[in-house]
Amino acid sequence: MTDHEMTVLRWSDAGEEAGKALWLAVDQANIQREVRTFEVLLEVLGEEIDDDNERKMFTSAAMKAIPDVMISADQRKRIDADFENTYNEAVNELRVDEESRRADYYADQAREERLLGDAA
Repeated sequence: MTDHEMTVLRWSDAGEEAGKALWLAVDQANIQREVRTFEVLLEVLGEEIDDDNERKMFTSAAMKAIPDVMISADQRKRIDADFENTYNEAVNELRVDEESRRADYYADQAREERLLGDAA
């Protein structure tokens, strides 16, 4: 497992735990529109997470906490597919960001070597 996958799994685990706690709170509140209330509260929580990838992974993982009996089979499939897509996109974006930083570093090193060679 790569460092990127471990990072995304940490975000996912946090989202799943938050989703369970949030669903329990919504369920205990005896609200009529539990799923909608859960989604709105989750959106508010997500707005506080600055990193786009972390926010998306957190919220898509939290959505898995909605019990199957509260949503249709199609909704469950969409939630599961969104989770998988978000996971893969987050891992790929972290990998691309690292590769970009590495390329920038090597380009800076080459530029410095050229400048030092020109100065000599």
